[in-house]
Amino acid sequence: MCSLACVSTRSATPDWYLDSSKSSPHGHPYFLDGRPVGWFNGDTLYKTIDGEKHLLRTPKAIAWAACIVDDAVERGCTQLEVFDRRTRVTYRSSVERFQTFAGSLNRGYEEQRFLVLSRWDQQMPDGSRVAAIVPQPRLPSPQLSLFGAT
Repeated sequence: MCSLACVSTRSATPDWYLDSSKSSPHGHPYFLDGRPVGWFNGDTLYKTIDGEKHLLRTPKAIAWAACIVDDAVERGCTQLEVFDRRTRVTYRSSVERFQTFAGSLNRGYEEQRFLVLSRWDQQMPDGSRVAAIVPQPRLPSPQLSLFGAT
């Protein structure tokens, strides 16, 4: 567990936890500063946001408390899912993609990791999908021979 990863700036005790004693149809809730911020169910970590308030503006991205993602990964999480209740768009990413492309920030509360919107798979309210933009690894180009020799 990463009990020291999210320590309140106001005290030396962790200010987040997974309440495994509580269960809902959604799974087990995560709390940060006493507020529910997401839940873990199966292999997926979920949260619901109001995109107008909770999306990063520059860059346009979705952020997670680093300690919550780390804890969920230790518990077997392989997927992240975020539902924007304002736009009704669902964002999905594998943990592998998130960890590969995530940026880090700390705005005085706790360490956060963010993934720009273009890196999330998106499901629109009408059911259509937008795939994430993930660069493909470059293959080494074969060295050309000098003067046409093989």
